[in-house]
Amino acid sequence: MEEKETAKLENNEIIFFLGAGASVAAEVPPVIKFADDFEKDIKKKKGILEKIKKKYGEINVESLLKAVYSSNSENESALDSSELKLLKKELEQFVHEKLTAETSVRVGDSITKELINEFEENIRKKAEALEEIQKILREKREKVDIELLLEALHELNNRSKYVLPDISELNEKLKGREYELKSLEKELRQFIREKTIVSEDKICYLAPLKELVKYKTLDIFSVNYDTCIEQFCKKHNLTYTDGFDSKWDPELFKNDYKIKLYKLHGSVTWYRTDEGDYIKVPIAEKEAEIELITGEKAKTLMVYPMPGKFEEYSTPRSESIPILHKKLEKAKVCIVIGYRFRDEDIRTIFFEAAKKASQRNEGLTLYLISPHAGKIYDDKLKFIDKDKKIPSSLEGRVICWNYPMENVLKDLHQSLGTLASIQILSPEECVSKCIEIGYTSKAEDILEKELGITLDNLKESPLFVDEHNDKLRVYCGLGVNHLYSGHYDKAKRYFKELKSVLEQSLEVGNEYFDLHRQSTILNESQDEERKEINSKLKGIEDKYRRLLFYKWFTPPPELNWNRRLQRDFIDLLNKELERRYTTKKDSIDDIFSEIIKKCEDMVRCLEMPYREGIYKDSAIISIYSSSPDVEIARKEEAEKKLKEILKAFGELIDFCEEKE
Repeated sequence: MEEKETAKLENNEIIFFLGAGASVAAEVPPVIKFADDFEKDIKKKKGILEKIKKKYGEINVESLLKAVYSSNSENESALDSSELKLLKKELEQFVHEKLTAETSVRVGDSITKELINEFEENIRKKAEALEEIQKILREKREKVDIELLLEALHELNNRSKYVLPDISELNEKLKGREYELKSLEKELRQFIREKTIVSEDKICYLAPLKELVKYKTLDIFSVNYDTCIEQFCKKHNLTYTDGFDSKWDPELFKNDYKIKLYKLHGSVTWYRTDEGDYIKVPIAEKEAEIELITGEKAKTLMVYPMPGKFEEYSTPRSESIPILHKKLEKAKVCIVIGYRFRDEDIRTIFFEAAKKASQRNEGLTLYLISPHAGKIYDDKLKFIDKDKKIPSSLEGRVICWNYPMENVLKDLHQSLGTLASIQILSPEECVSKCIEIGYTSKAEDILEKELGITLDNLKESPLFVDEHNDKLRVYCGLGVNHLYSGHYDKAKRYFKELKSVLEQSLEVGNEYFDLHRQSTILNESQDEERKEINSKLKGIEDKYRRLLFYKWFTPPPELNWNRRLQRDFIDLLNKELERRYTTKKDSIDDIFSEIIKKCEDMVRCLEMPYREGIYKDSAIISIYSSSPDVEIARKEEAEKKLKEILKAFGELIDFCEEKE
């Protein structure tokens, strides 16, 4: 199987598209945390001044210089090292701007009382202005991320160019704060730059990509400024090009490299010179402008998220975008990681390429990897219009992995092999494999079109039952996939049907066991009664031939129920917990953990050897189709555990109802 999957994978056309979420594991903040961290940074500066005032009585030339430039012993821990570094940087930049002087040396001689007062006032006003902006934005938007914050600052600093319908009230409130607003925008840009400088030790999570690079060149498109992929290539001795030698040269993409990296929004190491050249300077420079040895000035080539962001960034982007379009048209799989499809032009390219690719038999399939993959698909990819009425060319062709990238990258190689193999499988096997890799829409499409099974007729449908497929696994897998994508109604309906199967199993199992118990106590003269009981038992076995779950009380070696608990619930849900693991646990984690615990309790109950432990002195019931017989105590304990499993699934259903 592995050889077949590898061969198919080698022949598939696979490309990657990376957004901000692909770099979170390298400690580059996600877009919302970026905005929160910047706000904390600004407020922290204000708090530092309060600490100095508390220690020295007031903010003056002497107290500020003592706080910033005294030795640790002299400073007596007025500030910790991070605060000291932050304040020193802020002060030197401020003095440099005000006095247009070099600040790489001590600036004490240039600082006056008036300048200190202005410095203190500037920090306070910046914090107040940012707080006002955040307040207004949060009233209008559910969440404020770095893109929205920078867009607002940019528009406020360019009021003559932009109409500000969303934040018009800020115009009046922030009049006279032009210096602070420009300073905030500049600091935010610099803050973004600082946070996207990544060290090699932060990119270990990318190691599974090596499995995909073995067979062919890997094309990676990215809207990130950071150097995660470059560091990955360096660490693993992989040849790569990003279109730069010392200068921009798109012809490099025609040469042989293990990785071809197309950075659509620029890079922390790219610059544009005064002469209009695009150059690459691989240094960890945190300033947005550098001076070359020739005396030329060069500004960073990073496309910040705001209106008109491509106006000054023509060549590298304009020459990379057509390549993206062509690659997508030819690709069979595009793996999109941590990208929210905010760029309308890129979103349109995906739609157009998918439409052309659909003319082939297989078309284009997307893996969308993000903790919010389901929502991104519903909001940005499933439809082409805002009213969500016109389906896009990607509808039903997106595999949503609602997990952090670093948790699932190791599973990608095997999943791609599985995806390549589903074309040759039976419908039943295909459904199982699709559920396994999270291809929910494909699984449901096969269920409906080839097997005649939909959410509306689940109860009436026998569904398929064999060694690898059964109702429990199908319902649980599809329910979990819909749950993560925020489709709570569908998730609830699958979980309800699953619970219904378990309840039916409990009811039928009790009846089946009780009939055997009645048969056991009959004497030889009660032949008619025995025939009647045997007829009822045969009726149960015939009627529930495709419901193989009612013998939930059988001991070793008959452990079919144990295997189902292990495979359909314990293994499946443990894998989900592993994939969605973060340092913060949520209600879903708690509910899944409870279901797993109850299933494991029942497994232990059933796996206990016959007539040992708590079952040693128990009376037994002869089950003629089962060997050995069943202890009554085992059956009673198993029934108790099964009811606890039902209760745990009931809590999952309640959770879905609350979220609807």
